Amino acid sequence: MNTMTTQSERATVTVAYINPPKAPRKSGSIKSVDGEMFYVWPNLLSQFQQGETYEVEFTETDKNGAIFRDIKKAWPKQAPQAIQGDFDAIGYAPARNGATLTPAHQEPRVQNGSHVGTRKEYWQPKPTDPATSRRIFICGLINAWAHNGRIDMSVEAVSEAVRIAGEAYDQMLGEG
Repeated sequence: MNTMTTQSERATVTVAYINPPKAPRKSGSIKSVDGEMFYVWPNLLSQFQQGETYEVEFTETDKNGAIFRDIKKAWPKQAPQAIQGDFDAIGYAPARNGATLTPAHQEPRVQNGSHVGTRKEYWQPKPTDPATSRRIFICGLINAWAHNGRIDMSVEAVSEAVRIAGEAYDQMLGEG
């Protein structure tokens, strides 16, 4: 009698050794430190390293009393790291890189002319000249009009739309 039962499971596996496939289009295998054998397709097998621990999703199939475990997904298992240090009243720990949380009402710290511990440390808007601001405005309007089908995609229609958008900018925001 040929019986087959399949169920999907998850496990944490530490790799004892890796067996490459013995023939093309065949799966390789890994053996855990617990002695369990898992079969793995070659495209997934290359991500395993001996001695490393992984979280795996696999199917377990019982074929006539023989258990086959086929790994479908795997990702490295990272050991939880203990957080040490003082926590403030709402549970924030001080940053390890020297940066600090800056409340909105507090002025940002400045070191050597640059902001430290604030969003400005990573990104600052660059000032734009009026010509660039005008081009951005015109491009935004043309994009919106084209996206909504409000202008024909002919040279004449686009040129007229650019002229109208430029006049709108000059009346609303420009110097005129």
